[in-house]
Amino acid sequence: LVKRSHGQSITILGLPVGTEYNVEELEADEDGYVTNTEGENGIIAAGVDRKASFTNTRNLGTLSICKTVAGNKGDKNKEFDFIVTFNKDGSYPYIGNGVEDGTIKSGDIIKLAHDQFIEIEGILEGTIYMVEEMDYSSEGYVTTFTGEIGTISHETASVAHFTNTKNVKSSGGSSNEDPDDKTPNKPSELAKFKIGEVPDSNN
Repeated sequence: LVKRSHGQSITILGLPVGTEYNVEELEADEDGYVTNTEGENGIIAAGVDRKASFTNTRNLGTLSICKTVAGNKGDKNKEFDFIVTFNKDGSYPYIGNGVEDGTIKSGDIIKLAHDQFIEIEGILEGTIYMVEEMDYSSEGYVTTFTGEIGTISHETASVAHFTNTKNVKSSGGSSNEDPDDKTPNKPSELAKFKIGEVPDSNN
C-alpha cells in the first residue's frame, strides 16, 4: 500500500522482465472525485519505462437565490421564505447580499426581501438542486421564477430568481401598475415535491 498526494510519485526499480503488474487506487471515484487512469496494468519489458498515472478531478460550483418584489402594492420590506433542496448531503457556506453570511443544507429555509440574494458556494458539480418559495398567492402576490431547478456546474453559475408582483386596482378600476415593473404578470406554479425528492433536471 502506497499513499501519494498531488504531484508525488514513486519509481520501483529492479523488476524482472515479464513481470505483470496492476496498480489500483482504493479511493477511486469517492468523495465527489472523478478518477481517470492510464497505464495502470501491463507487463515489464526490457528497456521500456512503464508509468501508471492517476488523475483525480473534483469540481465545485455555486447557486445564487435572488428575490425581486414588484407591483403597486408589493411590500419591498417583506421577507419571503424559500426551501432549498439538494440531492446530496452536505452543508455549504453562503455569502449574503442584504442578509448575513451563513451556511445552508438540504431542507433549510432562507428568508429574502426585495433585492436581497445569497450565493451558495462549494457545491459539488453534478448536484441537483431545487428552490421552492412558499405560496403567497393568498396575500395577492403573483410569483414568477427562473432557474428554480437545475444541476450544478463549475463552468456556469446557477441562478434561481424569484419575482413576486402585487397590484391592486384603484377605485376607478385601474391597477396603477408600477411603471418600472417589467415582469410578466403571469401566474406560474412550481411543481410540488417532497423534501429530498429532487427531480432529474433533464426531465
